[in-house]
Amino acid sequence: MVSRKAAVIALATSKAAKLAERHAEGSRARYNEERISAICRALLQRKSPVKPTASLVAERGGIEDEDFPELQTIYNSYREVLAVWRKAYFDIRSVDAEDPIGLGDVRKIDTSVMDSSTAAVVEQLKAIVLELVQRVNVLKKFQDDAVTTPAHGAVQELDADRIIGRLRDWLETVADGFDLDEIGLRVSRKNIVGSRIMRRDLFDELVTFVEDYRRIRRAQDAAR
Repeated sequence: MVSRKAAVIALATSKAAKLAERHAEGSRARYNEERISAICRALLQRKSPVKPTASLVAERGGIEDEDFPELQTIYNSYREVLAVWRKAYFDIRSVDAEDPIGLGDVRKIDTSVMDSSTAAVVEQLKAIVLELVQRVNVLKKFQDDAVTTPAHGAVQELDADRIIGRLRDWLETVADGFDLDEIGLRVSRKNIVGSRIMRRDLFDELVTFVEDYRRIRRAQDAAR
């Protein structure tokens, strides 16, 4: 997942840089697009990516630059570059989305058209992607060579994508019904007594998922 996130961000950086080239070098418009991209990229690079909305970008940009475009200006004049990063956000969050870029395309990303700081970030992301792909390939080979299914059939094929997809949907909505603070998720006075936190079938699937994962790890350890 991390390698996919890095690839999405690298691709978005490349697309945003090409959009910025429409404006003259040194112009305010180009500066604004580059700053919008920098803010959006920082939001997506967080451990838990944050959706780059126009209001949030305007707020972050205004802290450092009093002349930074306001909310309506971003909507009217810079919606294309914002759309690039919004799509990147949804690509990162969607576990079922197709890979946005192939490994060969990662190597082909041209950083010569970017400013030096952006190019440095993209080159670093490219290096991370290539290194992680190599690690994943090694892990896949290890799993193929070392993991055997016990005769009693304890290790079952997991429908991980479906379960993770349901968990993702739950995570995106649960904070709307309960209070989420720096300590954790909690029931508050606004909740009706008996409010359902999670569907029982999802809870049961998560328990089964964790137990199956533990059985797979034990099988891996035994096969070493």
